[in-house]
Amino acid sequence: MDFKGRSMHTAWQKSKGDFVEVRTKKPKWNPRMEAWTMDFKGRAKLASKKNFILTDPDDEDERVLMLFGKMTKNRWSLDYAPPLNPIECLFVAVTAFSSKMAVT
Repeated sequence: MDFKGRSMHTAWQKSKGDFVEVRTKKPKWNPRMEAWTMDFKGRAKLASKKNFILTDPDDEDERVLMLFGKMTKNRWSLDYAPPLNPIECLFVAVTAFSSKMAVT
């Protein structure tokens, strides 16, 4: 679905009842830093295993649908775009604080 140029309300009405598929953006190896990195466009200042970016898998440019990143010790940034809404994104972000068995 393409929601470019539409308001969030219009996007929500269009996607109501539909499932939205999102994909976690994969980090890229940075040989200079010798670490896996992701570009959070300044919206995550601190490294954290809880930082993530969700993208639209149908978009060739990997349009960001949700970004969650650590800004300070006790402050986080949550950005989202249609067709996701604030409540859905808040629920997804809260799951980042649950215990992660696969991440050490």
